[in-house]
Amino acid sequence: MNWQTIVTSVLLSGSFVSLIVFLFKKTIEKGIETRFKEIENKQRQSKIFDDQYEIYKSVIALTYRVRNGSRDIVDELDKASYNLLFIEDLLKLQNEYFKALRDLMLDNRAILPELVFKELHDLSHAIDYFNRNIMILARQNKDLAIQEIQIIISSAKEKYKKIDDHYYAMTGIVQSVLGLKSK
Repeated sequence: MNWQTIVTSVLLSGSFVSLIVFLFKKTIEKGIETRFKEIENKQRQSKIFDDQYEIYKSVIALTYRVRNGSRDIVDELDKASYNLLFIEDLLKLQNEYFKALRDLMLDNRAILPELVFKELHDLSHAIDYFNRNIMILARQNKDLAIQEIQIIISSAKEKYKKIDDHYYAMTGIVQSVLGLKSK
């Protein structure tokens, strides 16, 4: 019996077994690491979806309030002798909703889909233009000629229609993004 052959055989067998155990261990570690990354990614995606859902709820609520506020202002302007103080009060509230909507849009730009952001951006411009026109009317009504007042009122009505259209578009987009079917 050659001890050297036996020792070499044992060492080679042990090394081979160690190599197989090492490779098996690395394969399992890599599989576990990959699975953890998948779980982490799903959790991140879930968190983003939850954040978006909350943003969408706020966006729809604020858009609804802005649209209704715009409509109330336009309805008041349709009266023969509209009340500028009432319009100014409505405008103050309208501006608060507008600021909240704009801040929501800008603060969450990174997680808003492009279609939602674009619609919010366009809506924001329509609201801003509407509010500025009404502010000019409210602040300078006594200095404006009747024709200028009529132009501002007409422009406000056009912007209200755009705000209304954006409200319906935004509602449809959000429902689509959330996987809800609109009727």
